[in-house]
Parts: sequence; structure tokens; C-alpha cells
Amino acid sequence: MSAATFRCPKCAQVLQMGEKYQGAQVRCPKCRAVMIVPSAPPQADTLPPSPVRVEQSPSSPMPSNTSPLADAPPATTQCPFCVVEA
Repeated sequence: MSAATFRCPKCAQVLQMGEKYQGAQVRCPKCRAVMIVPSAPPQADTLPPSPVRVEQSPSSPMPSNTSPLADAPPATTQCPFCVVEA
């Protein structure tokens, strides 16, 4: 059984009411102000996961005159019908 813990809006008295009183109109025992009992917050295991902020580090731009394949050896293929490399 979950209970709602809240403060009286008039005198700030801490009040705790059982689940069956949630949404009901009650009177503060200290100042006699009338209020509605709020709903209890959801339990921790029923809360959705917190969003995770992912920050990406800025990648350094590649110089325009450099190709990632500039240092790679030239690709050679052999024609399947002859022995000449293309």
C-alpha cells in the first residue's frame, strides 16, 4: 500500500494519507484548510528509464586534398577471359 506524503498548501504541515484517500477532499488537522489528497508518485521500478544524453566529439575534417585511399596500392584485376591485367 503506497501513501501520499504532501504539505498543506496553507500552513505547510506535512501530511501523509493512505492510498484509499488519493483524490479525496480532506481537512488539515493543524489549520483546518480543505485540500485534495494528491496521487502517490509511481514506484521507482515502474518509472520509464531516464533519457541518456550522448555527446559526440567533433571529428576533425579531412583535408580536401587527401584521399583515404591515396596511400593504398593501385587495385588490379585480371580479366577472366585473358591473362592481361586491367
